[in-house]
Amino acid sequence: MSLYWKSKTLLAKLQPTPGVDPVPTNVLNGMLVRNLSVRPMNGTDVSRELERQHYGAQQMFPVGLHVVASFELELVGHATRGTRPAWGDIARACGLAEVATPGTSVVYNPVSSGHSLATLYFAHAGFRQIITDCRGTAVLRVNANSIPVMAVTLTGLYQKPTDTAGIIPTVTAFQAPMPVTKTNTPTFTINGVACVMRNFELDFGNVVQPRMLVGAEEVVISDSNEAITTQIEAVPLATLDPYALAANQTSFAVNLVHGVGSGKIVTINAPTCRMMRPETIANEQNIVEWPLRITPLPNAGNDQYTLSLT
Repeated sequence: MSLYWKSKTLLAKLQPTPGVDPVPTNVLNGMLVRNLSVRPMNGTDVSRELERQHYGAQQMFPVGLHVVASFELELVGHATRGTRPAWGDIARACGLAEVATPGTSVVYNPVSSGHSLATLYFAHAGFRQIITDCRGTAVLRVNANSIPVMAVTLTGLYQKPTDTAGIIPTVTAFQAPMPVTKTNTPTFTINGVACVMRNFELDFGNVVQPRMLVGAEEVVISDSNEAITTQIEAVPLATLDPYALAANQTSFAVNLVHGVGSGKIVTINAPTCRMMRPETIANEQNIVEWPLRITPLPNAGNDQYTLSLT
């Protein structure tokens, strides 16, 4: 019997206790994702390296086994304003704290300790793999004429896949997204200047490391190095001067608002940024554009950026 490639589904649930599967359910924890890819048995192969008198391969032992899952989530909040989105557990596992104010907003910001865990159930063509103790990183992408996404990479502990009946998840908690257009993305500013933007990325920059030791196996977020990249239409330097901002290391804010209507608005705010050296100039449709690299820095700490859903 053939096993069909497109038969892929994912469940995800916050995991309160290390090493304990919280048992995601099809009804509550189904994930609506795209570009789902899983490396089911990552690790290292250790050779015996025996000395002998003849040629031939050495026996290898797999060690440090872990799983890496990558996928994209559409960047849109819950239909009810102030209710955490269906992908909230994933955001928590990517090193973010979550504050939900019913009827008002859900706000995420990076934290330096106490990172949450998640468990994934990945089903593919009649197989199922349970991936516990996941932590990861993500990139927010808001590019013109496309669907805004959170591109996620999660790393978790290995368990052998099993033959298991397919998962049919409930994904009704996910709203349809709004494409990135002039109408749907009303605000993009750098240093208070409204910019014509082609693309935007905020990379969480989490350093995610499996620690496979005697007495403990875990995945940790050991550091972060956030980065913003964007490409905007060039303007007179009297309006916005990225060269002076880079040379003088002047602090400035980046603000992006996408979405129209209650429950559909996503705001990305990085209040304390520094410009990196502009290294090139782009020709797009015979129009001058600036590819820019921006570093969102902490001020009081854990405030490099916020992701707000309203």
